Amino acid sequence: MKVGIIGGTGGMGEGFALRWCANHEIILGSRDKQKAQTASENHMKNIKNSKYADKVKGIIRGNDNLSVAKESDVLILSIPYENIQSTCGEIANIIDDNCIVVSPIVPMSRNQDGFYYIPFQEGKKSAGTLVAENLPKCNKIIVSAFHTISEIKLKNIEATLDADTLFALITKNL
Repeated sequence: MKVGIIGGTGGMGEGFALRWCANHEIILGSRDKQKAQTASENHMKNIKNSKYADKVKGIIRGNDNLSVAKESDVLILSIPYENIQSTCGEIANIIDDNCIVVSPIVPMSRNQDGFYYIPFQEGKKSAGTLVAENLPKCNKIIVSAFHTISEIKLKNIEATLDADTLFALITKNL
């Protein structure tokens, strides 16, 4: 299976790529194709130097966001909340009809009191809802998931992820 990760050069993208390349072809996406290719090469080196090297059957490679969106069976949008509209606008018409779109986006911000959840505090929509609304011509499966997994733990492939995560299916026209 081809798993594309738009925002794949960030921390969550790295964590997903390192863990899922065991069995899948991972395609890191970035606005800068070279940045994605360099990140994918570094991730493959990290895998080859890990105790899991002999168990990895997949690969990690990099490309630009549009190419990643075109060829993915599953597309992870590992992007900031404020980039949902622009990113989805660029890819809405090129995602394959059978592609599953996953949003691990956690819309958090920080003020003098600490971190807060943007939709509650600022009266905005959830990330999953915004993704669905900004892929209007897409009759795709959109899943909101992985919000409770720490980026630091996800990137540490030596660590076991002993955690639960909730999945929410965002449906349209039901």
